[in-house]
Amino acid sequence: MSKNNEKAEASTDEGTVDIHIDNFLITQAEAALERYPKTVTEQIEQWAYLGSAAEKKLTGLEQLQLMSGEFEIALVDKVNEKERVRD
Repeated sequence: MSKNNEKAEASTDEGTVDIHIDNFLITQAEAALERYPKTVTEQIEQWAYLGSAAEKKLTGLEQLQLMSGEFEIALVDKVNEKERVRD
């Protein structure tokens, strides 16, 4: 994280907490708002949940390769994949 951090508020089950977020991430979230009508906080929360789900499926090296742009994610429909294996 760079030194250009912005303090943001994030929701938890118990309420909210203050966190510091890199300004670049804030800028990316603001740009995403043009495509998705949300708040910056909601956009960053969505990214966090997606990242958490992806992290469970990736090795540490794969995570670094994804973040560097060297790799990309492809989704596989688990239901259709199971049916295809049975055929």
